[in-house]
Amino acid sequence: MKFSHLIIFSSLLLHMACTKDIELNGGTPDFEVVSTTGTFKRGEPVLFKFAGDADNISFYSGEPQKDYAFRNGRTEAATGGLLAFTSAVTGGAQAGQFSVLVSSDFNGNYTDIAAVKAATWTDITARFTLGSTATFAASGTKDVTDLLVKGKPLYVAFRYITKPQQQNGAARTWMVQGYTFQGITALGNLTGADMFTGAFRLVTSNPATAPARSAVSTSRLTLLANEFTTDNDPLTENWAIGAPVAWEQLNLGPDRPVGIKGGTGARLESYAHTYTQPGTYKASFVAANVNIDERSEVVREVTVTIQ
Repeated sequence: MKFSHLIIFSSLLLHMACTKDIELNGGTPDFEVVSTTGTFKRGEPVLFKFAGDADNISFYSGEPQKDYAFRNGRTEAATGGLLAFTSAVTGGAQAGQFSVLVSSDFNGNYTDIAAVKAATWTDITARFTLGSTATFAASGTKDVTDLLVKGKPLYVAFRYITKPQQQNGAARTWMVQGYTFQGITALGNLTGADMFTGAFRLVTSNPATAPARSAVSTSRLTLLANEFTTDNDPLTENWAIGAPVAWEQLNLGPDRPVGIKGGTGARLESYAHTYTQPGTYKASFVAANVNIDERSEVVREVTVTIQ
C-alpha cells in the first residue's frame, strides 16, 4: 500500500472512531422504588428503599417547588404582596433624601424624568425601618396588598433627592440591598422579584448639567449626590426604578430536584426524606444512565401521606 493511501485509510478509520456513538453502559436503568407503606407523621423520616441501580438518581419530594409535575416551570396565582429590603447610610447631614415609592401606572420610560413624574407614585417610606448607620438594617417585611391593582404590574422605586449642598450641607450616601417582593399564594409567600430580577435602572433629573454618581447592580443600589461647584449646585433627583412586577401570576421557574446519586458512586440502597407539613405528596425518583451521546431514564413515583 502506498504511503499516501495509508494516510487516507488511517484518517478514515480515525473519523469513524470519532463519529461512532459511545454505547450507553447499562442501557435503560433497571431501577425500582419501594417505601414503607402507610401514613407517616410530620417530622418523621420516610425511608424509600431501592431495587436495581442507575448512574444518576434525582429526587423530587412532591413539596412546593420540588414537584416533578412542574419540572418544566410553574406559575402561581397571588392574592397580595409583601415588600422588604435592607438599607444603610453614611456621611453627610441632609435629611429626607431617601424615600420608597410604588406605582401601578408608570409607563416604563426609564429615560425621561418627566415620564417618571407623570406617573402616580405612592410614598410608603413610613412603613419601613430605614438604616441609620453604615450597617445594613432590615426594613421589615411589609404588606403592600392595598397598593396592588388588578390587571396592572407594580413598579417599586427608591428616590434620592439632593438639595443644593452649599446651603443645605453635604449629601448622604444611601445604599439598598436584599430587595424582595413576595406574592401571597396558596403555597405560602413566594418570591416574585429580587435584586437580580428586579433589574433596577437609574433615571436622573439633570444628566447633562449635574450627572448623578449613583450606581445600580444586581446586588446593591448606591445613591450618591452629584458633584457640585459654586456655580453649579442644583437640586437633583435620582430614581432607581425596578422592572415591573407581574404580581398576579408569579413565574417561579421550574421545580428542582435534589441529586442523591451521581456518576460512579456506589449503589444506593435507600434514601430518607422528612416532610414538615401534612398532606399527600407524590415523591418522584428520576434514574438515568448517561454518557456524552445518550441518556436513558426511568421515573418511579410513590404516593406518601403525611399526618
